[in-house]
Amino acid sequence: MARDVWEKPVDMKKKIRIMGHHHLCLVGWSRLTQNEQFTLAYDRIIDDLSSAPDAIVETIFGYDIFCYVCPYWDDNDGRCSTGWQNKITKDAAVRELLGVRVGEERTLEEMERLLAEKLTEEKFAELCGPGSDWVCEQYELGLCVEGLRELKRKYGMD
Repeated sequence: MARDVWEKPVDMKKKIRIMGHHHLCLVGWSRLTQNEQFTLAYDRIIDDLSSAPDAIVETIFGYDIFCYVCPYWDDNDGRCSTGWQNKITKDAAVRELLGVRVGEERTLEEMERLLAEKLTEEKFAELCGPGSDWVCEQYELGLCVEGLRELKRKYGMD
């Protein structure tokens, strides 16, 4: 279960540190934040990120702020209950696709633009869709693909 007591490690309106595969969540952010299941799980993060396009996004190796409030987080074991190995392989695949390194920093807006440029619907399905090694429940709702289309329109890449 997600932590009952939780503190934000930094001011997320200025900087957020996230692992590679969570960059993909930024693609569907506007759509995900309209989904009750997602907002219930991540309500403590949503408001800050939704109002901070100039926030710095640092790519990290290891668990991040999303992990600690995720329903799959296991406080007893101090890890994701779905396993670490599948997370680090997905992180590596996303970092390679986007061309970002651990420790690299970009604004949230720059990260959105990079995602719009580099991520295709086909690659998105490979990374998060049914049949992938890293299937994501949020992706299966169709919100993420709609978010990608929205981002591509926003940056004139449709």
